[in-house]
Amino acid sequence: MTEMGEQTGLDLGPPPYGAHDRQIVVDGRRVSYLEAGAGEAMLLLHGNGGSGRDWNTVIPALAARHRVISTDLPGYGNSDALPDSSLESLGRFVWSFATALGIDRPILMGHSFGGLIAVHAALAAQRRVAKLILVSSAGLGREVRLMQIIAATTPLGRLVVAASLLPGGSFVRTVELAIATARQPWRIPPSWWTYQLRLGKSRRTLDMTRAAFERCIGPFGQVCLVNERLKELNVPTLVIWGLLDTLVPWWHAPAAARRLPRGQWRLLPFSGHLPHVDTAEEFLRVIAPFLDEEPTADELADAKPVGAASGAV
Repeated sequence: MTEMGEQTGLDLGPPPYGAHDRQIVVDGRRVSYLEAGAGEAMLLLHGNGGSGRDWNTVIPALAARHRVISTDLPGYGNSDALPDSSLESLGRFVWSFATALGIDRPILMGHSFGGLIAVHAALAAQRRVAKLILVSSAGLGREVRLMQIIAATTPLGRLVVAASLLPGGSFVRTVELAIATARQPWRIPPSWWTYQLRLGKSRRTLDMTRAAFERCIGPFGQVCLVNERLKELNVPTLVIWGLLDTLVPWWHAPAAARRLPRGQWRLLPFSGHLPHVDTAEEFLRVIAPFLDEEPTADELADAKPVGAASGAV
């Protein structure tokens, strides 16, 4: 691990209030992330096509009581890609990154594709997970929006990439993304529009997004499923969904919670696929009681200490 300090590379706009752009080298590859606050660590994993700035709207509030780390996943934003981009490899990356920052047992929170990665990370080392929060997570059921199936299984996905790189294409992509994922787009903060417009001009980000779709979505829906393995996760887990999510249906939440030994679920009635972006205040109210729950004596006994390297700050 090597500390690199301030972030360089793709300009995604200023960080949210109280947060700082950081970069660190983990296993020979650059990882970019946002860091804010102090206290129990929270590690935030963004969805496909996004970056660590996907959590901009909730980072300041979370940082009031936690050390919040929001990373650009490998190949996204300003983080280098992994030679192996399998879900298992991405799950292992989570722990290499956490160890490099001196984080033993974080609260893991993942959105969409990031939720799927969070599950793989938890399955790989669940004693390192204090709590797990899955937000509109991928991989919890086969159903997915028809347009995503078409984009993943036909040449349309490559045409979308090419169109986004044309003059004005990134603007069209960002507007379509807001319409498809947010139910209250007028509440999306300006920072989201800024970094999404810039990500839409990044060939690497667009190619990574398309590759993830093609890997995890087939002709009949999602294929990177983990719902049958949820029973293995003896970790306090909260599954959150927007009732108006048109990308991945809300009923995946109660189905997942039933499989989880210590799972619970909550619905946000006026949210879509981005509850932490366009309904941030409601989202924070929903997760607050879960974050405030004290660990039981059994949980503390099960938490096996993990050695960690010196972290970068």
